[in-house]
Amino acid sequence: CISTATTTVVINPTPVANTPANATYCDGDPVPASNFTSIPAGATFTWTNSNTAIGLAASGNGNTPAFTATNNTANPITGTITITPTLNGCVGNPVNYTITVNPNADATINPAGPFCSGDPAVNLTATDPGGTWSGTGITNANNGTFDPNAAGVGTHTITYAIAGQCGDTQTVNIIVNTDANATINPAGPFCQNDPVYNLVAVEPGGVWSGQGITNANTGAFDPNTAGPGTHTITYGIAGNCGDTQTVDILVIPNADATITPSGPYCINDPSVNLTGATAGGTWSGNGITNPATGTFDPATAGVGTHTITYTIAGACGDAQTTNITVTPLDDPTITQVGPFCVSEPQILLTAATAGGTWSGTGITDPNAGAFSPAAAGPGTHQIIYNTGG
Repeated sequence: CISTATTTVVINPTPVANTPANATYCDGDPVPASNFTSIPAGATFTWTNSNTAIGLAASGNGNTPAFTATNNTANPITGTITITPTLNGCVGNPVNYTITVNPNADATINPAGPFCSGDPAVNLTATDPGGTWSGTGITNANNGTFDPNAAGVGTHTITYAIAGQCGDTQTVNIIVNTDANATINPAGPFCQNDPVYNLVAVEPGGVWSGQGITNANTGAFDPNTAGPGTHTITYGIAGNCGDTQTVDILVIPNADATITPSGPYCINDPSVNLTGATAGGTWSGNGITNPATGTFDPATAGVGTHTITYTIAGACGDAQTTNITVTPLDDPTITQVGPFCVSEPQILLTAATAGGTWSGTGITDPNAGAFSPAAAGPGTHQIIYNTGG
């Protein structure tokens, strides 16, 4: 009555954590998940961390303890991570993984300059020492010695490099100026009503002063504010390479060609001499018979409105115009009437131009032109009409 049975027994291997050798990182470097594997593959990990300053939690579990290396100090920091693998309920032996996280070097260069070309050499500095300097004007790469005279006038790019795994490189522009030259470019003379003018010097960046300067930074000179005369203007460039210069600027008063209003004239009026606010100019236009005296002849001009110009020559001259009207003579032609019988009633006489006055025998109303044959009586009578213009 003997029988036989079989069964399968599975024995899982103990997982072994396959971690990399101890390593050094820089602040901010990733510690990748691929660094943490097991044999056979597929284990999960638990860990403890002796120094959370390196960026990993003090303890935890999961498939991979990947993290970003961190160092918020000025010195290297080290942490030992103890990792224990677990696979299919089998717990492997703990292994230690030690990493060092270095702070990143800071090659930020302290500002320097600007310099004058004759200034003595100086040693440049940066946030972290120990690097190497290079660029035009660097005469000692270890000390960062910068010689403005050796560099020459201009803007020079200086580089400072700190070598190593966590090194850094920065650049700075250093300006070397020549001794300032505040020589002012000649300006003027100006007329008093000229627009504001920005004075210019050989080198910009200085401060302007003097009568008529309305903007000390741009050198705006206002002739009207300055007024007529000669004005001393000063331009100063401050600093070790500074300079100060002066210039005299002449402002001339402006002529005024404003014309005194004249007219209107009748075409038979005599000639008149026109006048302007400032004498000495020249007159032109229809009807001007003497350009020097401004003589205007209505008959020469003719009926109409005439534009007359008065011009005063010169750098600060002026020109103005005025309109002068010349009107024609009124037409006094009387509308022919009569003859009348002495007994006929009174009538109103008319003329080509209305509005005048009537006179003569038989006129009973000078304004209306009323003529009475009875008042005139028999005979031939002369009637006069005056337009009154």
